[in-house]
Amino acid sequence: MKGVIPFWLVEFANKITKIPFAKKILKPIYYSYKKRINKQRNKNFKEHSLETLRAFDKCMVENGFNYMLTFGSLLGAVREGGFISHDLDIDVMMYAEEHNDILQQKLYNAGFRLIRRFSIDNATL
Repeated sequence: MKGVIPFWLVEFANKITKIPFAKKILKPIYYSYKKRINKQRNKNFKEHSLETLRAFDKCMVENGFNYMLTFGSLLGAVREGGFISHDLDIDVMMYAEEHNDILQQKLYNAGFRLIRRFSIDNATL
C-alpha cells in the first residue's frame, strides 16, 4: 500500500528513540513519522474494526466458544451503539476454563493472532 510505513521501520524507530542521545538528534523526524503512523493506524482501525469483530464473532459462534465484550468495547456497544471514537482496540474476554488449544487453532485459522493475554487470580492460559 502506498504511504504505509513498513513495520520493521516503526520497530527500529521505537528502539532508537529509547537511546537518549539518538532520541535528541532524531526527535523532529521521529515525531513527524510517529504522528503519520498513528494517523494511518487509527484510520485502518476505524475502517476495519466492525468487520474484524464480526469475523471474530462468527469464528467463536461456529465453534461453540463463549466470549463477551469488555471495557471500552462494551461501553461503546451499550452507550454509542458502536465503537467509542477514541477507543482503538477491541476488548473481549472469556473464562479461563473455556480457553484451550483448539480455540487458539480455530482463531489462528480464521486469521487472528494473539498479541496480549491477561489472566486474573493466577489462572494459567
